[in-house]
Amino acid sequence: MKKVLLIGGLCGMTMLRAASMIEDECREKEIAIEVKIQNVWESPTVYMDGLDVLIQMMPLYETAPCMLVSGKPFISHFQEKQLLSSIVEYLERGGEAS
Repeated sequence: MKKVLLIGGLCGMTMLRAASMIEDECREKEIAIEVKIQNVWESPTVYMDGLDVLIQMMPLYETAPCMLVSGKPFISHFQEKQLLSSIVEYLERGGEAS
């Protein structure tokens, strides 16, 4: 099962929407997925072990032991489909960069 974590602050509804979009796309491609969201103001410790993708809605990390992406497109909707596609394609390939 692939694991995705969205981290952010007060953008809870945006993270819920993004999580739902990722789950829907993965379900369509028959990718077993677990998507979680985390408000870092409430729970500041981010556990990255076992993650396939970390989506950060604010710039917290420069590196991670998994695919690390900015979630800004989910906030602005600019290039949102491209980001969603790149995440799903990465998961579909088994977590290997192209």
